[in-house]
Amino acid sequence: MKVAILIAKSYDRQFFTAANSQHQHQLTFLEPKLVGRASALPRIDNQYLKKYHE
Repeated sequence: MKVAILIAKSYDRQFFTAANSQHQHQLTFLEPKLVGRASALPRIDNQYLKKYHE
């Protein structure tokens, strides 16, 4: 199974990678860049996520 994880910190990556060791899912850690005002949440559109689910 392919799993996309959005905005993960280094400790999150360690946790998810360790938890996945028995399951062998394909983990993809996404870190979109902020555009415009830095306080706004990044907008992730379907085309961006779709390429990770092919």
